[in-house]
This record gives sequence, structure tokens and C-alpha cells, in this order.
Amino acid sequence: MTRQNLYEESEFAKLNEAVGKSVTEEDKYVSEELAAIQKSAETVSDAEIEQNLKSLVSESISENTLKAYRGVLRLLSEFMDINNKAMSVDLLLEKLNDLSLARYIATLETKGRAPATAQIAIAAVSYMAKLRERKSPAGKLTDAAMRGFRRRCAHRGRGQARGITWAQAEKIVAVALSNPDSLTGIRDAALISLMSDAMLRISETAALLVSDITEEADGSGRINIHRSKTDQEGRGTVLYLGHPTMARIKTWLEAAKVNSGALFRRVSRGSFQTSNVGEAALSPLSIRRILKTRAKQVGIEGVSGHSLRVGAAQSMAIGGATLVDMQIAGRWKSAQMPAQYARYQLAERNAVARLRYGK
Repeated sequence: MTRQNLYEESEFAKLNEAVGKSVTEEDKYVSEELAAIQKSAETVSDAEIEQNLKSLVSESISENTLKAYRGVLRLLSEFMDINNKAMSVDLLLEKLNDLSLARYIATLETKGRAPATAQIAIAAVSYMAKLRERKSPAGKLTDAAMRGFRRRCAHRGRGQARGITWAQAEKIVAVALSNPDSLTGIRDAALISLMSDAMLRISETAALLVSDITEEADGSGRINIHRSKTDQEGRGTVLYLGHPTMARIKTWLEAAKVNSGALFRRVSRGSFQTSNVGEAALSPLSIRRILKTRAKQVGIEGVSGHSLRVGAAQSMAIGGATLVDMQIAGRWKSAQMPAQYARYQLAERNAVARLRYGK
């Protein structure tokens, strides 16, 4: 045997030994894991396992979605003459079929509801049926009724929230800060400035903690969003805050004497010296009211919780941002929503505007 062959045989033996060792170590790891699972199973009751399973299932979709599902299922139960306060989903699924679900869609259309309402009902029924390993009652008749609903009533539910642009947000902040003796004004200025910069949803803002905000050396800030509507698994994302926004947040924290916990909190009525700051975070409903009240102070009506996101998309379009830029900044799953929000601003940059009129 040549020296080369001896070398190759030696190397092969080493490789074989290493693989064998790796497999043995992995088998040992798996065995240890199985032993740990078996040991823990002996100490966990069936009731605890059942409760945890329900918790895991409920967290598979967002809390807001579950709330919407419960609401439409309750209305659907009433339509099906199921007068049960506990609202038995199993009973509902037993009575429902393709025809009855299609008739419910026709009823919603007759009552002037939007197609999205019917779509939520179908989604709720399908979700509950899937959890129970049952076939969804939605079939060809339901699909046909839904297509007709969308074609006939495409205009319903399409009202777009009025946007609050970056410039308008600054005016609102200025009015909020116009009374130096108002602690709520300092809080609201920081809140609106932050939502405008980071294009935050109401629920994301309500969930913010002081520890989610960090300041950079140049005075700008970063905000850590742990979970959102488009990130239910909690991969998280980091967003930018401008220097003025970061300064307003610091002013609020110092004035409120808040060092940890919820970032935005309830403030009692009174002057700067007499106001008390609560421990709990502002609720989504409270944040929505603050936006509407502050916007109304500068003459902006028709505001919703999405107005700062809509306005930020419009401001970016005016500034020359692409749809992809807007999609990434607003964390939308597709470019469809920013295109809808900024359609008037984007029209000025289409091919006709640019090539024929030099826009």
C-alpha cells in the first residue's frame, strides 16, 4: 500500500470516529431530553396540560382577531336561533351548512354591512371548524355569495382614515406643548411625535415599555417593537426616532419621574405640580381619544388610530420614497396598503406627470 493510500485510510478512520462520536453524543442528548420530558410529565396534571393547550391555541392568533371572531360568532349564533348565553361553538357548527352561511351573507348585505364583515364571519367559522378537525361549512354557495357581495358593495367599508402628515403632526405637538404647565401636554407631544416617526399602530404604542427606547450618541433614538400585527411570532424589529422625538420622550420621562415600566401612562387632571402619574399603561382606547382630541385642536377632523401611519406614508410619497420604502418603514406585508394611502401623492409622480409635464 502506498503512502498516499495509508494517509487516506487514516483520515477516513478519523472521520468515521468523529461521526460516530457525534452520533453518540446526539443520541445521548435526545435521550436526556426524553427523560426530562417524561419526568416533567409525571409532575404536571392533566388539568394544567389542558389549560396550557388552550392558552397556546389562543395565542396562535392575535387577541384582537380572537375578539373579532367571538363577536361575529355571537351574531351568527343569533341568526341561527341559538339562544345560548355560553354560545356553544360546537352547536353552531352542527347547525351551520353552506346554504345557511350563504343566507347569513345575504342578510349582512341587505342590512348595509361591508363585505369585510362577512369575510370575518367566514374566517371565524373556518378557524373554529379547523380547531375541531371538522370541515368548514363554507362551500361553493358561500363563495359565490361572497363574490357577489364584493362586486355589488365594493364601495362599502372603503373609507380611508384621514392622514396626519409629518408637518401636521408637528403642529399638533406644538399645540400640545403650548401650555408649559400641562403634564398631559408633554406626554401627548411625546406620544404623537413617536407614533409619527415610527409609524406605530395603537396597540404597539400601548404595549411600549421604557426599556424599549434607547438613545444614540447623536441624540436620535431607537425603539424595539417586540410584537405587532404583522409579526405575531415576536421576531421583533428596531425603528428609528428622530432627535426632536427622542428629546420629547426624555422630557416626558423626567417630568413624570418614570424610570421603568409602561412608557405612556394616565395623568390626573391638574397643573404640572399637582398631576399624578399612574402605573398602568394607557389603553388603546385612551390613545385613540388623545389623537382625536389633539388633532381637533388644530382643525383636523375624521382622525382614526391609523391617521399617523397614513400621513407618514403620504409624507414619504411627497418626499420621493418608493412603495418599497414605504412598505418597509410601515412594516406592511405588501405594497398595496401604502399605495392605497398615498394614491393621490403618487399620482403626481406617474409616467404622464413626469414625462409629459416634467413633474
